[in-house]
Amino acid sequence: MSDRWRPPRPRTLATPAWTASAGLVVVALWQVVVACVVESRTYLSSGTAQTVRALAYAPLLAIPALMTAVAWSYTKRHRAPAEVTAPRLPRSPHQGL
Repeated sequence: MSDRWRPPRPRTLATPAWTASAGLVVVALWQVVVACVVESRTYLSSGTAQTVRALAYAPLLAIPALMTAVAWSYTKRHRAPAEVTAPRLPRSPHQGL
């Protein structure tokens, strides 16, 4: 047995990744609702302010999408094969004649 660090099993990491992704999506949607309902009636109604707000909210909306893509990719890459089959033998050219 060595003292090297071993990473946790993929399923152990996939669950927190999906949980974090879902949490980020909820927070981002909540912030968009707040921005549309509350902030649109305040000092952020001018054109320049809306541009600044769009630039500020772009990462807020991009991070959950990127986190979901990373979690999906990690889960797909580390998923166990559904069924293990025996390798097929090559067919003889005279087979079936």
